[in-house]
Amino acid sequence: MRAKAVLAAAVIFGTLLCGCARSERESPVPERITLYIEQESRIVTLDYTEYLTGCIFAAADPSFQRETLLAVGIACSGQALYRISAADNADNKGRPDRFGADLSTDTELCPEWLSPEQLEQEYGDKYEEYFQRISGIAEEAAEILPCYNEKPANLLMCRVSAGITDDGGLPYLPSLRLSADKESRYYSCSTALTEEIVRKSISDAVGRVALPPDREQWFSGAERTDSGTLVKINFGGTELSGEQLRRALGLRSTNIGIEYAYGTFTFTTLGEGNNTGMSVYTAELLARGGSSAGEILEQFYPGIELKSCGGA
Repeated sequence: MRAKAVLAAAVIFGTLLCGCARSERESPVPERITLYIEQESRIVTLDYTEYLTGCIFAAADPSFQRETLLAVGIACSGQALYRISAADNADNKGRPDRFGADLSTDTELCPEWLSPEQLEQEYGDKYEEYFQRISGIAEEAAEILPCYNEKPANLLMCRVSAGITDDGGLPYLPSLRLSADKESRYYSCSTALTEEIVRKSISDAVGRVALPPDREQWFSGAERTDSGTLVKINFGGTELSGEQLRRALGLRSTNIGIEYAYGTFTFTTLGEGNNTGMSVYTAELLARGGSSAGEILEQFYPGIELKSCGGA
């Protein structure tokens, strides 16, 4: 099975790798990037592969199949390069200032990223083993540029979908039915929080808010996609995106249901992440079935091309 995956990867990459080598023109993949860390209000400079390593760790279990992790790394790279190249585009207007950094830890725009310190704390004695594995895959992923119409492709992804993904608004980000995701142990989750924790957590994230005395009216005006993903909602007089609410309360996904009873809010989520693009859970199932990274990416992002850029 492994030989089959290697052969499939060689065929796909061999046919798609073209026209972007360093010998012909400068690679669009930077050697280093600057990253604004929102939680710490500081900017760090990282090797591009070091950045991708932290992104792969954040998006997938480091013990997953190699082809899964390579597909994740290429997707993270596509999303990052799309954001770097589109820094002045309309979809970035009004976003929090990155203070001149190439990327940020704002997961509404950029891939999620974990620092070496966070990873060492999470994985303990397994950290060095996992780090060596993931950093090697990140180096390989940095050599592959996912493109659409000759530009970096914004390859969004989630750990687990809600069973059907949202249309990402781009030709290569269609809504997909992923029924296998419903079998994931991370598919559904309920979180009960007291009203005081909810008030304080959201206020800490967005600033002071004015709330009505009726707790059942704290949340109103929810707008959702067809799959149930929360696009935006009012908390008192403050409008929040689904991702802002997810991050403020530490919820698994942006597919959020809200109920209130006896001083407690219950938040029920489906899936894990932003419910757009590739499901890493389904990607892992495909890899276990023998699919290569290239084949996995073709499943989720129709119409993209994978081009060789000679490494970062």
